[in-house]
Amino acid sequence: MKKLVFICMALLFQGVVKAQVTFEKIITKNNYETGMSVVQTRDGGYAFLGTESGKIWLVKTDASGDTIWTRSFHKNVNLHFNDRALVHTADGGFTFINFGNETTMLIHTSPTGDSLWGKEICQGLVSILAPTSGNGYIVAGRGNETPWDMAVCRTDSAGNVLWKKDFITIPAGGWASPRCYAINEIPGGDFIIGGGLESAYFTYLPFLFRIGPTGDSLWFREYQGYGDACIYSLDTIGEEGFYAGGKEMNESLIMKLNSSGDTLWTRVRYLLKQRDIYSVQTTAEGDVIVCGDQSKTYPFSNPTELMLMKYGSNGDSLWGRYFGNYYEAFGHSVAHCTDGGWIICGGAQSTSDDDYHALLIKTDKNGNMTGIGDTQSPLPVISVYPNPASDKITVAVSKFHKAVTLELYSIVGVRKINAQVSPAESHAMIDISGLPEGVYFVKVLSGSVTLGTQKVVVARNRN
Repeated sequence: MKKLVFICMALLFQGVVKAQVTFEKIITKNNYETGMSVVQTRDGGYAFLGTESGKIWLVKTDASGDTIWTRSFHKNVNLHFNDRALVHTADGGFTFINFGNETTMLIHTSPTGDSLWGKEICQGLVSILAPTSGNGYIVAGRGNETPWDMAVCRTDSAGNVLWKKDFITIPAGGWASPRCYAINEIPGGDFIIGGGLESAYFTYLPFLFRIGPTGDSLWFREYQGYGDACIYSLDTIGEEGFYAGGKEMNESLIMKLNSSGDTLWTRVRYLLKQRDIYSVQTTAEGDVIVCGDQSKTYPFSNPTELMLMKYGSNGDSLWGRYFGNYYEAFGHSVAHCTDGGWIICGGAQSTSDDDYHALLIKTDKNGNMTGIGDTQSPLPVISVYPNPASDKITVAVSKFHKAVTLELYSIVGVRKINAQVSPAESHAMIDISGLPEGVYFVKVLSGSVTLGTQKVVVARNRN
């Protein structure tokens, strides 16, 4: 009986641990790398497409975010990948687009990233990609006929062109050049394209364009805003409609639309910060997760921090997570994970003098790291330095005008240290010299209310 109880407890513990796997990894090869589009792979690991030193870069990791292999593809590249630029295919390989010499190519690799074939599919700078029913692909972008030309091309699973259409989009205000940033297949076989209409004054209007399975134009909608605005990412809500994310002036833009493109609600967050949304994902409950970055300070300027936010189906903000333990960090793509969590890719710069490197983050379903969340907006900004640390850390709490309590916990939730920070001090130094090496969390409380947490790594040099 005791043996049976032990087995049951072990299985339960194993399931809990698996559900709580989170990580935050900097991934580098040479210099100036970034992640642009991320997927979870069939083996439980992850892959992302990005750039390194001006080349296309494909990276495969295991379930813990540790790199298994990387592949670089040498060609003139289109760096304007969308957040769904990488397709993980049924054979375990990967498909993405490459651009050079005014020609767009479709590239397919093996499960280990080795190139299997490349097909020239159309002329022009076609920069967005999506899988289609039947294991094919659809791409869209700028054509090569006129400055106002939008090119859309559909292929089969081997990259053979099924059809190609060129569209001249004429907005209500006159001629404008379309910039395509997102494309999705809709239940039923239609496709929705989103982006921005660039005017002669280099400002943008958001647009949505719906076409049929063979490229027939169904409707084109533009959306007036209060200034320069664009849609960077789309996701469908079943047959109900779409979520769209992007920017309006210096603020983040989130829209919910019905299947005809009518706006159900729009959210623009006016927080006096530069905020851009580059990736949106519908949740199983019909809510929406958005990923992007925002400036850490006012006015609108660098450096930025990566943001992950959740909005309800009615447009209410449910939570926000910010990952800013770097000089600068930005998020380009977020995707569902089979354990209910989220995988994010982007880039980070450790110091103002450092190169940019790819950033890969895995959170739980609520955007938390190891079950504990980072600072939530509009709560105070919390920073811990140095991190990693060996003997002492400084915890700074800004933008808060009350005394707070600092508590330091082990990774399993055992409280080790607590300290006080007065409004006049805004920071406290904590002695960690007596703690074993490992991962800890600093929790900041006002009374019994948790204001936020930050991860701390205790590490010491070994001779």
